[in-house]
Amino acid sequence: MDILSKKNNDELRNICRQYNLKGFSKCKRKQDLIQFIIDSNILNNDNENNDNEINNVIDNETNNDETNNNEINNINENVEEINNVNENVEEIRQELINIIIGNNTFKMNSDNNLFDDIEKFAKIIFSSDNTAYLILDKNIKNISSFILKKVKVNHYNIIGYIDKSIPRRKKILFDGNFDIPPLLFQEYSKLSEKHKDNFDIEYIPYHNSNLNEYYKIYLKQNSVNSDKLRILYHGTDEKNVQSILKEGFSLATGTKHGKVYGNGIYFTNDLEFSLKYTDEKRLIIVSEIYIENMIEGRNHSGILPSIPNSTKRYDTAVDSLRNPRQFIKKDSKDGINILGYFEITFKENYNNPHIRNINRNYNRPHHNINNTNQTPCNRTFKHPCPLCSVHEIKKISKNLFKFYNITEKDKVELNSLLMNKRSDRHTCVCSAFNDIKNKYLQSQSQFRIVSLENATNYDLEIYYKPENFNIYTDNISKCKKMTNRLLYPNAKLNVSTKNNDEFIVGYYSNNEYIIIKIIKIDINKNKIKIEL
Repeated sequence: MDILSKKNNDELRNICRQYNLKGFSKCKRKQDLIQFIIDSNILNNDNENNDNEINNVIDNETNNDETNNNEINNINENVEEINNVNENVEEIRQELINIIIGNNTFKMNSDNNLFDDIEKFAKIIFSSDNTAYLILDKNIKNISSFILKKVKVNHYNIIGYIDKSIPRRKKILFDGNFDIPPLLFQEYSKLSEKHKDNFDIEYIPYHNSNLNEYYKIYLKQNSVNSDKLRILYHGTDEKNVQSILKEGFSLATGTKHGKVYGNGIYFTNDLEFSLKYTDEKRLIIVSEIYIENMIEGRNHSGILPSIPNSTKRYDTAVDSLRNPRQFIKKDSKDGINILGYFEITFKENYNNPHIRNINRNYNRPHHNINNTNQTPCNRTFKHPCPLCSVHEIKKISKNLFKFYNITEKDKVELNSLLMNKRSDRHTCVCSAFNDIKNKYLQSQSQFRIVSLENATNYDLEIYYKPENFNIYTDNISKCKKMTNRLLYPNAKLNVSTKNNDEFIVGYYSNNEYIIIKIIKIDINKNKIKIEL
């Protein structure tokens, strides 16, 4: 009994385990454990023998503790060895070399593994012909690896990728000598797969160093997150492509296809939708666009409003906040990076009635714009004529009403043609429609370049004033904006205009346009000073 009272609870439990006693776990207190051992009759034998056996149990526990201490010492020695290994790894990491891919710098070890800070994210396989393959640890849909081209020592640019969705993993190369965002590769791969049965897409890269440098500065100043960047498209005619690539987008020349959601540069995330605004060459400008704060666009909106409870303004107007398809930028340099253009080639079985199919052979004389006079008006054909669609008649009629003094007779005739087309879309009205249109468009040969000089102390904005515009009741957004940016004092603006055209001169104060003067053009004067 005395020897038991000198033991702690753990030692008493070990005694119970040594004698295979059952039920000792119910005893929570030391006195209960001692009474449990006594009641088990293991002490009814010779007390001296029992004391020896109990001491043997305690001695075994002591030996086990010594063994555990030895094992702990061994573990500590292993930990020291692991620390030594980590120190060696740290020394190896200090020997990593810098490698540049596009505009980004990474670390590469002797096994050609790439590290972003301290995290491995990719591996490079080098080839003997100044190319390499970049294999990401994190998979991108349809892309197995990127193809790199050596620019100089330890400097590579992305020039293509391998599309794993295509049998035998088709290699897609772009003839570009600059860094193409991986986001574009992902979008291009999706488009190629989605439209493979309808048309072929060829990407022609273009790099404007000045615009690209401005774009980088813009991203840095605004701390732009890469999640806010999107690949968007801008359909346009062939004659506009080169000027956009070299000089960027411009708001000075207005828009050809209307301003449904206000003035601005229109983009879309729907490639087929952008084809509606191209000519027979099917060229689509591809851009990387910064989009963060969106607001639903309005026809009267010029400058986007401020964000509630913030000093910042909305950066993008959209057609719908729930599911936007059109994105409108109010400034040509507001987070727009032009990457080149797509050239679309239709396949024979492709037919989309919403796209102008000018380059298709309908074997119908009335579809040739140069032979419209040979076709009688209101003749019905098997397929709708794309040159006199309802959309085309409405668009051109709207511009004629806005910028030209249309006679009442011609207005009635245009409305009649539109009603006939709506009632039967297979009816061709090209002949009558072009007779009215050409009557007014031919007057464009009278245009001259006139220089407008700001001789005031105000930062001016100038609008073209249509003949039917009322400066007292109408909103200024109905006028065509001529200035891409503010016209500062002593600055000049060259405009293409004709005799007796009128321009509204003013400035914005608290989001309200203040008109200070209306200028009437005298075509005999090459320069006009704007004075108060």
